[in-house]
Amino acid sequence: MKHSDFAIYRIVCIILLVIQSASTQSCTLNIFSKSCTCTSDQSRLGLKCNYTSNTAIERLLPGNQSLLTLHTVDLSSNNLSSLPQDYFSGISVISTIDLRINNFREIPSVIFTLNNISRLDISNNNLQHFTLSVLSDISENGTLVVSGNNIEELLEPVYSITAGKYLYLTDISHNAISVINDTSSLWNSCIKLDISHNKLEQFRPKLVSHIQILDLSFNSLKELYAESFSRFVNLKHLTLSHNQIYKISETTFYHPTGLIFLDLSHNELASLHTDSFSNALRLEVLDISNNLLQSLESELFRGLEYSLTELKVSDNNLSTIEINSFLNLHDLRVLILSNNIDLKKVNFDLPPHLKQIDLKNNSLQEINECKFVQLLDIEVLNVENNALKCSCNLSWLYSKYENLRKLNSPTSENVSPMSPWKCNDSDGNSQSISDFDSVDCLDHNSTPEHCATTVSIKSVENRNFSINVAKYDNIVVKWILDDSTDIYGFIVIVKNIDSGDMLTSPMIQSNVREYTIYQSSENSVIICVQVMGNSTVILMEECDKIVTFDMKMIIGIVAGAIFLVPAILIFAYIACKDKKAMAKVYYQLLQASNAEQNGYKIAEKIEIAEEPETKSLSKGRQSTGASATTASVKETDYVVHAKPSVIFENKSYMPDSGVDESNNIERKNGIVFEKNDATFHIETDHSGQYSSKL
Repeated sequence: MKHSDFAIYRIVCIILLVIQSASTQSCTLNIFSKSCTCTSDQSRLGLKCNYTSNTAIERLLPGNQSLLTLHTVDLSSNNLSSLPQDYFSGISVISTIDLRINNFREIPSVIFTLNNISRLDISNNNLQHFTLSVLSDISENGTLVVSGNNIEELLEPVYSITAGKYLYLTDISHNAISVINDTSSLWNSCIKLDISHNKLEQFRPKLVSHIQILDLSFNSLKELYAESFSRFVNLKHLTLSHNQIYKISETTFYHPTGLIFLDLSHNELASLHTDSFSNALRLEVLDISNNLLQSLESELFRGLEYSLTELKVSDNNLSTIEINSFLNLHDLRVLILSNNIDLKKVNFDLPPHLKQIDLKNNSLQEINECKFVQLLDIEVLNVENNALKCSCNLSWLYSKYENLRKLNSPTSENVSPMSPWKCNDSDGNSQSISDFDSVDCLDHNSTPEHCATTVSIKSVENRNFSINVAKYDNIVVKWILDDSTDIYGFIVIVKNIDSGDMLTSPMIQSNVREYTIYQSSENSVIICVQVMGNSTVILMEECDKIVTFDMKMIIGIVAGAIFLVPAILIFAYIACKDKKAMAKVYYQLLQASNAEQNGYKIAEKIEIAEEPETKSLSKGRQSTGASATTASVKETDYVVHAKPSVIFENKSYMPDSGVDESNNIERKNGIVFEKNDATFHIETDHSGQYSSKL
């Protein structure tokens, strides 16, 4: 290591030691209140304070003379009702303030003297009202928790809240709020809003809201109107469970087109309009359990064919499910129909790629095994606590399910034993279906003959399938498949060419056409997209390759280029100079040859007669810039050395090519001729020397 490098290394180490010392020794400084305990975690300083009474509160940092930054001040569980105005003196920034489980009737005003509060928790106090201006005192993406109080009213601020500033979470749950203004600034102040466990009876916001997650559970809502969520343009996750909702407009969920999760459980819905979810084209999870639904119509889930993956309809009064209610839900993986005590038959078709179906605690007496023949990916089939009659068809279904369960399990060799199904024999006695199978159904091992068709995985050979792979910060894979009918989904596989390591994506829904691979590796990889007929069968596969250069190799090439380019320039410069030198010699030889052919010769002697009063040279004179040497012309050859300019007929000429018609002067390559009598000749040897002949 060089001396300079070693010096830099020592300086860096000293700086790190100073920083570490400052972070670890701050708690040893005698500046904190005796009622507080200092903690330091990863250079973040915090205080936990415990007070015996409200009168025992003193300034938090009585011994501090300069501004200090704290990460956390924890004043929870102290039965506090107020804080002194100078309580935070000497502190410039506190990120988190914890005032939980005290007796504050309002948020202490001293809180608002601090800057950049990222989390304020004043839950489980005795707040009676809450002014929304507090939202402006929390930093952007911060969290405000005022749950578990006695707030009945939200007071609007005198001034408007800063536009474009959003908290991550505002939690006003577990209060007594019955009304929120339709134009309240609350609707446009945060990304996640929790108003659960209040007393709201209506919900009709009129301001455009950017809330993405909204929890309205455990309120007193009775009806959802067409405009209830029309202003929630970014809403993705909506919870409306545990209300008294009995009516939903057919366009209630028409406008939040990005909705992914919807929970309507534990309400009083007796029916749903067939267009209730027709525009929720991205909805993946729908929970309508614990309602009063008696039937499911075939068009009820229209619009959800290629998005819905999980459907919960348990704990209703279902007695009728139309045959095509679920069949077109191509991406449905989980179907929960348990605890519908009036459901006695499974006479509805099931989508072929279901992984889990729950039919427990119903009144099923028979199961149409033909409805289950097409289930190629089933992993959970729960029929416990029904009144099933023992039969060979039921026994066959049990065996088929057990085999498929092992086949589709990620760890098929370690599948836990399956609980035996119970059924009633002809005498009404309950027994295990496995026992019934061993006695009466030894030869009943194939698909029941009365099932009209057996669904198999269809061929996709004639479908167009292509992929495109692009490397940005991450790897983005896009593919095109012109027909997704009967497609279970897609799997993307990434194989490292150098190491052989392989990365496999989870199952991608059949309506998705893009997948992003987040990786830091710069190695060359092969990307493959597989079209799946079920969870294990590959129907088609297309691959592409991304080849990247090793960073060390690239650095070597760049370094070589940096040194090579100057060398090339130097070589070119030398070659150019050499060429000019050769051209100069050639030019001198050519001039000498031309002079001899025209009767001129370069003068070998110089005769100059100086005449101070004379300022002319018979036919011309030369200029030296500061002064001029004047010479009389004799009938002999002579040479005059001068700077590179010639004065002829009171005009100065540079030794270049051209013609001056007005003075009958012709200049060629530094040679000046008088065209009339051809009696005057000046030529240059490219060094600033001129020779003349009279």
